[in-house]
Amino acid sequence: MSFLFFNKRHPKNKKGKHLLPFLQPIEINEFLTKHDTLIKRLKLAYSDTGSWDSKILPCIRQLALLCGHLPYSANGVFSGQDGLFKGSIQAATYAVEIMESTVQLEKNIMAQHLLQGRLKAAAL
Repeated sequence: MSFLFFNKRHPKNKKGKHLLPFLQPIEINEFLTKHDTLIKRLKLAYSDTGSWDSKILPCIRQLALLCGHLPYSANGVFSGQDGLFKGSIQAATYAVEIMESTVQLEKNIMAQHLLQGRLKAAAL
């Protein structure tokens, strides 16, 4: 009797289906497509398309895999599913936008150009 119990075939379900919604594993491309608006806003703020695909997008993918559907807090703006990812992307966007306005205060145009790329990457 117990032998049949252990050898019984179970239907193949999606892995993690039994977990709570915010603990379920993500499909990375679906997840990034779902948050495309936030990512596009960050890309626009970053504005360096040359290093976006090689340096920033892999970091965003790793962030998505790390925090998945987790909320940022128990209550508040980012308390829902995917809150930690949304909060992180919005914070990065604001950091780049603030840095951009700070660099433009520099009077020397060459110094602006040199600082801009470094500070954007550091802000992200």
